[in-house]
Amino acid sequence: MRDRFRGRVIFPVHTLSGKVVAFGGRVLAGATKGVKVKYVNSPESEIYHKSNELYGIFFAKKAIVKQERCYLVEGYTDVISMHQAGVENVVASLGTSLTPGQIRMVRRFTSNMTVLYDGDEAGIKASLRGIDMLLEEGMNIKVCLLPDGEDPDSFARKHNAEEFQTFIREHETDFIRFKAGLLLKDAGKDPIKRAELIANLVQSISVIPEAIVRDVYIKECAQLLDMEDKLLVSEVAKRREAQAGRRAAQAGRDYRGAGAARTGADDVAAGNAAAAAGNVPVPDGVPADAPPPPQEIEAPAPGPVQAPPPQAQEGEEFYKYERLILQLVVRYGERIFCNVTDEDGKEVPVTVTEYIANDLKADGLAFHNPLHRQVLAEAAAHIHDEGFSAERFFLAHPDAGISKLCVELISNRYQLSKYHFKNQTIVTDGERLEELVPSLLVNFKYAIVGVEMNHILATLKETSAADDQTRCEVLMKRYTELGKLHSAMAKLLGERVVV
Repeated sequence: MRDRFRGRVIFPVHTLSGKVVAFGGRVLAGATKGVKVKYVNSPESEIYHKSNELYGIFFAKKAIVKQERCYLVEGYTDVISMHQAGVENVVASLGTSLTPGQIRMVRRFTSNMTVLYDGDEAGIKASLRGIDMLLEEGMNIKVCLLPDGEDPDSFARKHNAEEFQTFIREHETDFIRFKAGLLLKDAGKDPIKRAELIANLVQSISVIPEAIVRDVYIKECAQLLDMEDKLLVSEVAKRREAQAGRRAAQAGRDYRGAGAARTGADDVAAGNAAAAAGNVPVPDGVPADAPPPPQEIEAPAPGPVQAPPPQAQEGEEFYKYERLILQLVVRYGERIFCNVTDEDGKEVPVTVTEYIANDLKADGLAFHNPLHRQVLAEAAAHIHDEGFSAERFFLAHPDAGISKLCVELISNRYQLSKYHFKNQTIVTDGERLEELVPSLLVNFKYAIVGVEMNHILATLKETSAADDQTRCEVLMKRYTELGKLHSAMAKLLGERVVV
């Protein structure tokens, strides 16, 4: 029995967080006899889905954020040669056409992408279909054709980073203009082919979400095709109406069922046990008709909730809520959560990060993990910086520990099957922040109060405490106050039994 990768050079495929989940094998020059397939890849498995991975993304993510641009190439060697030449913001699509999962992965770091083609006209035309998906995701797409006979691999080996990037800047062109030029060359003076060309361009423009961008492209195409833009506007409007109709038919009625599958990261999945015990909203894929929790707790206030005792470990129940809250800070921290009225009667917007930081501060609370505390503090400090994005800021953070933590918080290990998208709309975290943020904060405090109550009980059992009557009375009073608060929180969170 022969090994799957025998006689091949191996390329490991890393996930966004740096884990090796698959391998690609390219046949060696001396082992081509009798070999029909040039490349062999690891098969699909529970941990590896080719459509959700990009070759080189783990090593390119910081450079993509820094350069505010991502280069897309086709093969493993293209990525490696460009890295060796000093161009690090480059990824490859693992030999397949782009998928929505791959596009969303790049979109986390930048909305600007340049696709590098090697001049093979047949290959370029085959790749055009995937670029429409990039436009649909709101990406700013440019295309660069390398000189005849060159591919990114060979071209990178002949030039350094500055020369390579200078060539790209001088030769890259907007995708719509590139596509129009390519198809016009094919169509010539044939009226039927020109009509097909116009329909093709209209389809690409119609998927662009931004109305202003669509309008600019329509005017450019009208000039290139020497026709009135009114006709293009009308055709684009028809296509968009048809697309909206198809989406509505596929989505069906709003999703109101219970028991949907989980889609969060592994720390989000840890909240399932608590969700089963009470009405705890869990990110992504939960019923949208659950009533939002009240904003206030009607219970005697025994003073600020105390932070968990020093010996509390990551296995404590409050820790998973701490991770979930921090995940919201990293993913949606800069979003406006609500408006408050200041002393002058003006409405002031409050971001998700500010709401969380102020809520914890008001109760004298802090996160247990020092890294979590640092992330929240830095997010609050930079939240009003122009163009601030929590994801990008922490992904490019100089502290490797924070950068790794951010990758874990924004990555989704699990994905809903196509079955769950039939006749239903999945409500995302971003669409239910108004419910999710306050509820997770209450759950976090509920768990901390429980930890402190257990700590008081353990202290009361100690012999030294039992002999000190005054100390016992203080502890018992504190325990009673916390018990009332705990019960009020339990009622707020839903059907929980407090013993």
